[in-house]
Amino acid sequence: MEDIQRFRFKKEERLTGKKNIERLFKKGIHIYKNCIHAVFLVVEDPQKFPVRVLFAVSRKKFKRAIKRNLIKRRLRESYRLNKYIIYDQLNLIEKKINLALIYEENEIIDYKTIEKTVREVFNEIILNLRE
Repeated sequence: MEDIQRFRFKKEERLTGKKNIERLFKKGIHIYKNCIHAVFLVVEDPQKFPVRVLFAVSRKKFKRAIKRNLIKRRLRESYRLNKYIIYDQLNLIEKKINLALIYEENEIIDYKTIEKTVREVFNEIILNLRE
């Protein structure tokens, strides 16, 4: 049962609120990996989950909502299946972060590449937090 809970993506894990998002982009640390631009910020707010996340795809690059939604689904799924990587490390160092994953490529990339890039982003975030 605990394994099933580990891979859930609940509504409380989403980053919401204009102030939180503005603070993330103003004060956050930016990481660029392949097709993903990630922004993260360590927060002191009491939140239930170690990471609150936001997914974004540019409307300028993908005019059709169906394509943007496809990419967001791929980002969400790769995050959901690999979030344990960052959760375990954040629990060890007792920090919580807000995170934005922004798709930066001009064309749709396959899921495996997106998943690999998300893992690389998580490892980069962990390295930055340990410094």
